[in-house]
Amino acid sequence: MILDEKGARHLLLWVVGHWLLGGAAVATVAVLYAPVPDVLAALAGLFLGVAAAVYLSLHPDLGRWATLRKRAGLRAPSFSDWGYIQLVFAVAVVWLASAATAVAVEVL
Repeated sequence: MILDEKGARHLLLWVVGHWLLGGAAVATVAVLYAPVPDVLAALAGLFLGVAAAVYLSLHPDLGRWATLRKRAGLRAPSFSDWGYIQLVFAVAVVWLASAATAVAVEVL
């Protein structure tokens, strides 16, 4: 993919926005349930949520996995760009983990 300066800026904002969206989920749960002041809980939750979203969107390299499977003659789903799929998947995982934590706190 060849991007001009404007396209690269939009892509960067899109990626960082997704990471911040993941951080917002954890920050919301932290503010509601952490026994610390709201500002500290929000900052810590935002930091942890962004870190989790960044890790999940970069660590398991799905593009490499699909390439290796195809080279080995095995079936691999054919998506045009695994990075975007992985980014959205990472944010969804962070949101689901945050929701599960909130439900567990309410139930227990």
